[in-house]
Amino acid sequence: MGTRVFVGGLTYKIRERDLEKFFRKYGRIKEVSMKNGYAFVEFDDHRDADDAVYEMNGKELLGDRVTVERARGTPRGSDQWRGRDGGGGGGGGGRGYGGSRGRSDSSRGREKYGPPTRTEYRVVIENLSSRCSWQDLKDYMRKAGEVTYADAHKLAPNEGVVEFASYNDMKNAIEKLDDTEINGRRIRIVEDKRGSKKEI
Repeated sequence: MGTRVFVGGLTYKIRERDLEKFFRKYGRIKEVSMKNGYAFVEFDDHRDADDAVYEMNGKELLGDRVTVERARGTPRGSDQWRGRDGGGGGGGGGRGYGGSRGRSDSSRGREKYGPPTRTEYRVVIENLSSRCSWQDLKDYMRKAGEVTYADAHKLAPNEGVVEFASYNDMKNAIEKLDDTEINGRRIRIVEDKRGSKKEI
């Protein structure tokens, strides 16, 4: 549930493979359903869908700025999502995707799906396997608490950065996950004393 994203503002040039490439780094894609001027992309994991919405809304795809939002309900009418929901859209059916739900009309839900939240509760992960993506790292660190931001190999090879929603979550990560293995390598987790004031 909640694994689909709505992609709007697409031109005739955009093909299924372009969307797959656009969202590739966010996780396994189960299906892409192209419509006239928009599409639905279904991920395996709802957290991957969340990440895609956070980071790709308003980004350019083949030169055009696109809208990326969580898909709401099940679209009615022919050529809907191939019955993947078993017709169980229920009351969520005929709302459409134009944002006709009160306050989200103009804001497009950006209060909820803005950019990732940056916090000062930040750790640096050392000795990261080159096979470990930021999604892998984020999923692993969720064992300790709420992860608001993650990156891997961006500042330096074999190094990652993770930010947590609270100080306790950060401390939890250091206590529980330091000197544990991801992708066959023992990682070291240290608090980043510099905080996250500067952009990465």
